[in-house]
Amino acid sequence: MNKLHPVFCVIAVLILSASPCIGQISLTIDDQQSSVDLDLAGSSDSSTLSGSMDMLLTPPSEPFGTAQMTDLSLILDDGFSFNILGGLVSATASPGDVILVLDTPGPAGNVNGSNMFDQLGNIASYTGNVQVNDPFNLFGGSRTVDLSTVDPTNFDMTGVQLSVSGNILTVTANVVLTVPVDPVELDVDATVVATGVLPPPAFDATPDAYILNAGVLSSGDVSNLQASDNSDLSLSRNPFQISSIVEFECKGNSSDPAPTSLTFRLESSVFARSTVTQTIWLYDYDTDTWEIVDSRNAARFADQTVDVAAAGDLSRFVEPGTGCIEARIRYRSLVARQNFSANVDHVLWMFNQ
Repeated sequence: MNKLHPVFCVIAVLILSASPCIGQISLTIDDQQSSVDLDLAGSSDSSTLSGSMDMLLTPPSEPFGTAQMTDLSLILDDGFSFNILGGLVSATASPGDVILVLDTPGPAGNVNGSNMFDQLGNIASYTGNVQVNDPFNLFGGSRTVDLSTVDPTNFDMTGVQLSVSGNILTVTANVVLTVPVDPVELDVDATVVATGVLPPPAFDATPDAYILNAGVLSSGDVSNLQASDNSDLSLSRNPFQISSIVEFECKGNSSDPAPTSLTFRLESSVFARSTVTQTIWLYDYDTDTWEIVDSRNAARFADQTVDVAAAGDLSRFVEPGTGCIEARIRYRSLVARQNFSANVDHVLWMFNQ
């Protein structure tokens, strides 16, 4: 049985269709570009910011439809120090101790043509301690304020900017809110820049060539494998062959040499009086061998759809340099010399879903 000739892989025509899905991306706050300006009762200070952010993008590649910041943790790297009323009262926090947390994110916003979105109705909470030195009891006396006991704050984020360079996502946001620190308020104005890696785009590939290893062609061609439309490639057992099998190989092309996920789909049925098994192989280019990924009884008379999720290092199923991908499907009758036909409606490789 011959494997498809490599030249077919070089001249292959790729048939792709984007699959809408949701992408959760983890980002790191850039402490070189992120900072916060603070004001407490007329006294000002500032700090660089570090921390993390999570974004939910639909779809996870451009053009984005909706975006939502689902998690945000901002660490005041420098802490702060305020002197109020000419130094009669002071309020300080140690470096890295105060953290602003996106406790409840607002709903996702629509991304406009400039890759900007608004996220309204967010709720922030806080952790860390503020040391208040107030010997004259001007602001409630000297004490330690535990910020986790402070009431959460509602705030909006408008004009959040998404920027993509290659597979790197940069999110730039302005966070403006007021923290109630009884009996005064702490005004926060933060510029947040975070970067993360976008997941590889999802795509589908269908066959652009096939070869019949055993059996005879009854009707159809490779185009009948490219959509689930009840228009079949029909193959029959050759009544003159000794073995009771029908087998074919098909190939397509992957634009990703190292996909993060791969699901192979086969939609088919057999017309047979008794049981026929169905076995699926994918070609492993690392070992130059066919790898069995699924085996079961074929559906008789009515199509069944089988989705097989491949495991391990999936780059082994993509030929280096060409992107060629190959599958082998075999139907075997458990009754010797039984005549039967295999009707194949759809063959599909689904990547990075």
